Amino acid sequence: MEIQKSSMQPPKRSRRRRSTPST
Repeated sequence: MEIQKSSMQPPKRSRRRRSTPST
């Protein structure tokens, strides 16, 4: 199920990177 979530929310991957709040 986690794999499908990644494919369904590809743009969320960028938000997951909270390490770069600059974006």
